[in-house]
Amino acid sequence: MIDEIRISVPPELVRLIRSGAVDETSRVSLEARRGWVINGRPLAEFSAGSVVHEHFDIDVGEFVPPRPPEQPRPVEPQPARIGQARVLTVEQVCDLLQISPSTLLRLRRNPDFPKPLEVGGRGIRWASDGIDAWVARPKA
Repeated sequence: MIDEIRISVPPELVRLIRSGAVDETSRVSLEARRGWVINGRPLAEFSAGSVVHEHFDIDVGEFVPPRPPEQPRPVEPQPARIGQARVLTVEQVCDLLQISPSTLLRLRRNPDFPKPLEVGGRGIRWASDGIDAWVARPKA
């Protein structure tokens, strides 16, 4: 476990800390694109830059890393419905029947297999009640 972090602080920030312009109520952060930021304003707005840096040891107990942005939870796509029947995509039919898309293509050639619905000229869907009936029918 890390007990201490050593950072290099620009002299402008050291001067602001020593003068009291930046105190324990100030929010000081080091941002990837803007560099040192004090209370939402870049350090450059306070003074001109210099290359000499002073080192400070910071107690990790005082260091609070930024929280990662909350990731939206993936939403499982729900099948559309026509009346009471759900409308299933190729992937959903394959998952339901536990077959590959190429096997589904072969099944489509079978006259007993439910005919797909054409959607938007290129897309195809199946009514779930047709697939359910095909699964439930006695096999010869």
